[in-house]
Amino acid sequence: MTDKEQSAKRAQELRDKLNYYSKKYYVDDDPEIEDYEYDMLQRELANLEKEHPEEITPDSPTQRVGGMALTKFEPVTHAVPLESLQDSFSDAEVVDFDEKVREQLEHVEYSVEPKVDGLSVALEYRDGVFVRGATRGDGRVGEDVTENLRTIQSIPMVLPEKLPLLRDCPALHKVSVSLHSFEGNGKSDGLEDYVAQAAASCLSLGERGVICALRLWNRGGAEVENARILRVLDGLLGQDTAAPPPDRRGNRRLAERLYLEPGEKFDWPHPDNDRRDTQFCYGLRQQLAVLCDGTVVPCCLDSEGRLALGNLLTGELDDILASPRAQAICRGFDARQPSEELCRRCGYAARFNR
Repeated sequence: MTDKEQSAKRAQELRDKLNYYSKKYYVDDDPEIEDYEYDMLQRELANLEKEHPEEITPDSPTQRVGGMALTKFEPVTHAVPLESLQDSFSDAEVVDFDEKVREQLEHVEYSVEPKVDGLSVALEYRDGVFVRGATRGDGRVGEDVTENLRTIQSIPMVLPEKLPLLRDCPALHKVSVSLHSFEGNGKSDGLEDYVAQAAASCLSLGERGVICALRLWNRGGAEVENARILRVLDGLLGQDTAAPPPDRRGNRRLAERLYLEPGEKFDWPHPDNDRRDTQFCYGLRQQLAVLCDGTVVPCCLDSEGRLALGNLLTGELDDILASPRAQAICRGFDARQPSEELCRRCGYAARFNR
């Protein structure tokens, strides 16, 4: 075994030991070694990594922040809104809450206990590695406290077991990716990397039989980045993306199971939108959506769960679709009179009025 191989082996042994002892101390409250022994192991690892920087890994205990926590924080927009408990200040509000619960559930029991005040944070892991932590804030925008969270020993820098990924699900049939999302967030830095990674992932999924659609649904909008986007695709695929003949919908087949789908720009449904007099939609007929927290909504455009019908983590889909709210949505579209105000303000569904 070479010196480099011995160093790599010893570094891994030290990381495993230190992470184990750290968990026993900070999480299990069952320390197995003295602080001095732990410090000596950590010093050995730090010296080894100093001599061999290539051995530094994200889960190394030496990568935790041991100095002062940051006091100035950058805003972070949560990918999924962090909802909070709703306070009740009167008997009438409690009764109203109970009635709403019983509309969704047949048997209801309550557990009442004192609430301990605290701070909610969202931890973000990519491929099992901790990359960012943010406060709840107002539920949609929080503050980046990643470096502060690295000082908390009980937060793992690397998850002990990788979480299952949707891309590995055998039931996955189709993946759609928006290539023009940079128009919406007002940014342009990183567009090439984003498009390249999206296309590469789709090509990989296509080899497994998954259909992938790269969407440019911004026709009639700004379309300011389309030329850059298509140049990246041309280079990655080694072909002119405008060359394949379009089908009747304007979609072009770029590779096996990979399609470029153009479309008209539309306004996503939002309570602040002007009413669009939407009359009909295929929501709950040909489609429904499940958000990452298990919330079932009529369609994927309701990314914030404003029309929550239930949750697959706590209920059965048949029961959720049979709920009063879901049935009212279906009846409303049958009568061309949507039951939900949000649906009346959807720019996408307005096309079905034609």
